Amino acid sequence: MIYYNSDGSRAKFCGNGARCLLFYNFLKNGKKYFKFIADDGEHEGYVLNKKGLVRVSFEIPKNYNLDFKIKNINYKLCFANTGVPHTVIFLKNLEKIDVKKLGKEIRFHPYFKKEGTNVNFVRKKEKNLIEIRTYERGVEDEVLACGTGIVASAFLTKEKYKIKEKEIYVKTKGGEILKVIFEKEQIFLEGYVKKVFEGKVS
Repeated sequence: MIYYNSDGSRAKFCGNGARCLLFYNFLKNGKKYFKFIADDGEHEGYVLNKKGLVRVSFEIPKNYNLDFKIKNINYKLCFANTGVPHTVIFLKNLEKIDVKKLGKEIRFHPYFKKEGTNVNFVRKKEKNLIEIRTYERGVEDEVLACGTGIVASAFLTKEKYKIKEKEIYVKTKGGEILKVIFEKEQIFLEGYVKKVFEGKVS
């Protein structure tokens, strides 16, 4: 799997893009399970039903950081790499935050060097439910959902708040609720995929 952002830059992985790839392969070939390689390594994918419920695997982040500060940013940050780098800020009010303005400041901050970072703003609702808004590299704006950001945010929520449940639900800006499942050796992102259109490149 090779993934390009809307600005033409290449990303090492895309969680939602991977789920679309898996379901498209199922529609074409009938395969409900297969392994694939992205720029960040090998993943497993499962199509759980014909309605488009798809699950994709992630490695458990090895290097992550909780509650640190960087120059000129008045928020505590958390960080994890889930195939691509993600910064997470936990807030009580998601509606008032200027995602594009603050996201851009952090995304291009010298602390994150040349690669930069995606930026997620998270509100913890219930024990294992969070809401999320995301500024995405390559789009350079807020997006309705980001799979790698959902996984990073769920992982950091679990670590920060010592959540014991194996599943965390994440409500996106687009209104969908996706599920992040924690196993001993892997993390899985699960949600529905819908075919919108099909085209041919000649």
